[in-house]
Amino acid sequence: MKESANIAIQESAIKKQQKVTEKVPCSYKEVVKLQSTNGSWSDSAEPFLSQFLRSAPVSSSISDKTVLMTLLALCVLESVFGDEEAEWQMIAKKAKLFLQKQGGLSSL
Repeated sequence: MKESANIAIQESAIKKQQKVTEKVPCSYKEVVKLQSTNGSWSDSAEPFLSQFLRSAPVSSSISDKTVLMTLLALCVLESVFGDEEAEWQMIAKKAKLFLQKQGGLSSL
């Protein structure tokens, strides 16, 4: 009896994990892999990063797509992969430095 209860619990945990996995189009490591050496995410990352959006494709008044994709990538890292922050924290710092250089932003 105990064994069948344990199996049922394990199956339930696996199903829950599968549902979580289905909701997230990719891992944070895949998001990080798209980052350029200067700390940005280029416009070629748009199809990948836009998978995290709930609504229409990315459109903005920001003319520089690299800045827009970098902002989107930071949002994805912080909102979707917050649990892994210790692993991507330095990458986010590099991205924020890139953004500061691009627009003269004082802080992010």
